[in-house]
Amino acid sequence: PDWKAAARLDILAAYDLYRANHTGMHDPANPAFPAQLDRARDAGLAYADRATDRVGYQRALGAFSGELQDGHAQLTLKQPANGSAPQYLWPGFVAAWRGNGLKVHSVDGNFPLPVGTRIEACDGKSPETFLKEKLLILNFRWREAGDWWFRAPRAFRPLLGAADKLEKCTFVRPNGKRETLALKWSPAPGDMDERLNRATDGERTPIGLTEPRPGLFLIGLPDFQPDAEGRKAYDALFAALKERQTELAKAKALVIDLRYNNGGSSSWSRRTANALWGEAAVEVRMAAFFKDVSIWWRASEGNTKYVAELGPELRRNGSPDIADAVDRIAMGMKEALAKKQPFYVEEDEAQAQVSAKPETPFVTPVYVITPGRCGSACLDALDAFTRFQNVKLIGAPTSADSAYMEIRSQDLPSGEGRIVIPNKMWVGKPRKASEVYRPQIEVDDLDWSTATFLDRIERDLASR
Repeated sequence: PDWKAAARLDILAAYDLYRANHTGMHDPANPAFPAQLDRARDAGLAYADRATDRVGYQRALGAFSGELQDGHAQLTLKQPANGSAPQYLWPGFVAAWRGNGLKVHSVDGNFPLPVGTRIEACDGKSPETFLKEKLLILNFRWREAGDWWFRAPRAFRPLLGAADKLEKCTFVRPNGKRETLALKWSPAPGDMDERLNRATDGERTPIGLTEPRPGLFLIGLPDFQPDAEGRKAYDALFAALKERQTELAKAKALVIDLRYNNGGSSSWSRRTANALWGEAAVEVRMAAFFKDVSIWWRASEGNTKYVAELGPELRRNGSPDIADAVDRIAMGMKEALAKKQPFYVEEDEAQAQVSAKPETPFVTPVYVITPGRCGSACLDALDAFTRFQNVKLIGAPTSADSAYMEIRSQDLPSGEGRIVIPNKMWVGKPRKASEVYRPQIEVDDLDWSTATFLDRIERDLASR
C-alpha cells in the first residue's frame, strides 16, 4: 500500500467516526473532548505524512490514540490476512519496570550484564522519555501507572526491519558500576511472548481454587473472557468455593490472583465475590458504591445499530436474560435517536435500593494480586473486592479507565487498521477517569513468581 495515503485516510476516517459516535462529543462533564479529538487528528496526520512502511502507518495510529489516552478508544493495527506472525528483534535481554525504574529482567548467555542491572538511559534519553517514543505504536497510556509496568518490556522488541531501533544504553550494575553498551539486535526467540509475560506478570495461575501452602488458598482469575474450557473451569471454581466454605473461613489467608487479566465480563468477579462474602453483602455494598451513578448510551446511528444486533446474538449464545436487558437499551437508544437526543439514559431501579450493609461471615484475610495490565472488568473486580475490610491489594499499580465504556470496533477504510469506539458513559462513577488502584504492598522484586507473592503475604500475616 501507499502507507502515507493509507495513514491519512484512516486518521481522517477515525476522526469522523469519533465525532459521530464517541460519547465524549456530548459529555457535559468533559467539554474539552472535541479539542482533544482535534489534537489526536493533528498528531496522527503529522506522523502519517512521514509514513513509508507498515511501522510508520502503525506509528500514526499510535500518535492518534496517544492523545486520547483511553484503552476503550484507540486505533489498532490489523493482523495480516495470511495470519503470519510479525517478526521481532531483541537485544539479548528482556527489561521490566519495577517501582519507578527499568531493570534487566532476564538475559541470554551472550549478554554481558547480569539480571537486576538498572537501565539508566538509552540513546542519551531517560527511560521516561524513550519509552514514550518507542511505545507509541502500542498505544502507550503513560498517564496510567500500571501501563509502565505492562508496556515497558515491549520497547526492546522492535519489528524486523524497523529503522529506529535503540542504538546504545547506559546500564548500572547491581554493584553500582556504570557501563554504556551498543545494543546487538538479533531475531527474537520463539518464546519471546512468554518471556515478556514473565517480566510483567510472572506465572499464570489457572482458573480454579488450590491450596499451594497449608492454610493459604489461591483463586486464579486470569481471564474474564473465557472460552468453553474456561467456562467449565469457572463452574468448577464456584462449586469448590461452595464446598470448601468452612476451610476458607478458617484459612490463614485467601489469595485472589488477577495476573494476566485483561478484562472482559465483570460477571465472573461478581460471582466470585458472591461466593465468598455472600450475595446480599455484595449487592448492598455495590449498590451503595454506585448509588450516584447513571449510564448514558450514545444514541448515534452506528452505536444504536450495534446494540440492536447484540440481543439476537446473546440469545443464540444462551443468555436470554441479558439479551432482554440489551433489547430494552436498544429500544431506548432508538427512541433517543428518533428525537435527535444524544443519549439514552438507562434506568436502574436496583441502585435506589440501598439499605444498611449486612454483615458477612467471611473475615479471612484476602490478598488480591494486581498486575499493571489490570483494566476494564479487572478494575470492576477490584471495585467489588475492596468493598470489604479484610481485603488488601498486593502487586503493581493497575491501569485505568475513562468514563467511556462498552466498546465496538470496525475496520478502517484502508483495511490495514481498526477503530475501537466506546458506546456508553458512566456519569457519577466513584472511581474517576484515569484513576488507578495502588497496592498496599507493592512487589518490586524482579521475580513475580507465585512463591514470591506467598512469601510476602506470609511475612505480612506474621507482622499483624
